[in-house]
Amino acid sequence: MRALSTGALAYAVAFDGARVVAVELDDAFELVVHGARGGDRRYPIGDATWDAVDLAVRDGTAWIAVRDGTVRAVDLAAGRERVRWHLGAPATAVAASADGRYIATGDDAGVLCLRRAVDGALLQCVVAHARTVGGLAFDRAGHLASAGHDGAAIVWRVPSLALAGRVGRLGSANAVALSPDGRWLAVATSSAPPARTPQLAAREARGDWPRDPGAAVAIVRIDRPPPWRATALRGHTAPVTAVAWTPDGGRIASASWDRTVRLWDARSGAPIGRVAGFDHIVRDVAVSADGRAVAVAAWARDVAAPAIAVVDLADAPAR
Repeated sequence: MRALSTGALAYAVAFDGARVVAVELDDAFELVVHGARGGDRRYPIGDATWDAVDLAVRDGTAWIAVRDGTVRAVDLAAGRERVRWHLGAPATAVAASADGRYIATGDDAGVLCLRRAVDGALLQCVVAHARTVGGLAFDRAGHLASAGHDGAAIVWRVPSLALAGRVGRLGSANAVALSPDGRWLAVATSSAPPARTPQLAAREARGDWPRDPGAAVAIVRIDRPPPWRATALRGHTAPVTAVAWTPDGGRIASASWDRTVRLWDARSGAPIGRVAGFDHIVRDVAVSADGRAVAVAAWARDVAAPAIAVVDLADAPAR
């Protein structure tokens, strides 16, 4: 594991070619571009009043969801904000389509919207979930998936946002990823929506990390007619907050508040790797376009603990 950033609270991570792009909080929120050969670039997002909670990167633009109710586009080459959209509630999720044509946004009221990336035109909005939209993801086959804290994961056709199918009763669906071929859905779950409380922080400080029986990666075959049923991959002991597929669709990476990243064989569901070494919750993962590396975003309490790290998949320790 190679640490790119230490001693910060990392909220989200994505790849832009060989570069790792992350949302990090130290004194304030920043968008950080970690260069392949060093030389980080930092762009201010705002102070710690409003969390910047999700990130999507496509074609040299970073899209950031901020809980002040905005989604912001930052031009990574120019280092400046290009556009800012105002939602009707705190922004909680953002995703960019593989072809760069569409941007999807989700908010705390459960509303999902689809915009045209080139000019920001608002195409469709639906009340997708009864609670917070926890995550969004596109595939290459013209689908968009949403995960909600109401326990549902839904697949939509793009650009109509017509309902393709849904799976529910997942406790809380915190994040979602579609396999590259559009045949499978992976959902990060927990018993209840993940929430940081003073009581939870006090327990963790004593070394008492609560166990969540609902923590799992749910796998759903979606290229068949509904009803769809989920198979739970278990191994994490605290809320699972992110999932990502390798480009070949063969493996899944998951991040959890249990301070680990796990790797799974997507075909058999077997655990094939576990990455520890983080001293606080792990919030996000992203897989590189060549499928060789996983970028990890974690909270670091100690100044030397990794906040943004890159793990070579070939070196990931076996479970």
